[in-house]
Amino acid sequence: MSSLRHVYNLSGVTLEQLHLTIQRALQDVADRLDKIEGIRGGSSIASDLDMNSNNLKNVNSLAASSLSTTDLSADTATTGTSNADNLAVGNSTFDGSFELLTTFWDDMRMPATAINPPGLASDPDFDTTNGGWLFGATGTELLFLAVQIPHTWKEGTELRPHVHWQKTTSASGNVYWQFEYKKAPIGQVMDSAFTTLSSSTTMTATPDNNLAGEHLMTQFSTIDMTGGEISDMFLIKLSRIGGNSADTYGADVRLLEFDIHYESDGFGSLDIGTK
Repeated sequence: MSSLRHVYNLSGVTLEQLHLTIQRALQDVADRLDKIEGIRGGSSIASDLDMNSNNLKNVNSLAASSLSTTDLSADTATTGTSNADNLAVGNSTFDGSFELLTTFWDDMRMPATAINPPGLASDPDFDTTNGGWLFGATGTELLFLAVQIPHTWKEGTELRPHVHWQKTTSASGNVYWQFEYKKAPIGQVMDSAFTTLSSSTTMTATPDNNLAGEHLMTQFSTIDMTGGEISDMFLIKLSRIGGNSADTYGADVRLLEFDIHYESDGFGSLDIGTK
């Protein structure tokens, strides 16, 4: 039997679009195989598919009615240079899973309006006009947060925490933000002490033009997550250190959201607790 050759462009701007593209490609494979010797409902065949630079190759023992039993034990995943090469299908019996060879960035989001302060004397004030929390300029004010590492995270890759905020007056000056965290790995005892990161400069993408209400971002140093797993937790303290020599803005700032950028290599995990 002669081999099949058909090029599939598995690409998409978003994960949802890529997911739909993959589904259509797999359905097309099934439809094409149906036309070979009437295999739907019949016996399985051995066929060689060369799909887009070896991303799906040497498909053996293809079941007549479903791709779910395709034997991909001879697969080789290759990293390509175009969007069409950004998919790797796992070895062994095909179970519907895959890994994106090119990762995408997303946020673990903690919006200010969803944070309920614990009632400490150092709490910021809530902005009853616009929402968000107002951190004063004369002392340290803080909020506690907690976040879980999502199942879409590419395990072991670094995390990039940052703050979305606004000035409340059109005036110059830097704001000194501090981020403290404890890791609580799944199934393990959490860190005994907080790790502290701080920053008083905005990101290049959001330069401070000294305008009231301007959306600014301040990014902290990256977090090394070597050995980390999905569902690990972070306990967090977020503060403005007003009165610090590095904090030179003399009015309240409004917290919009605290986020952590993370790399994603898929839609989730096949198992609830492991990837």
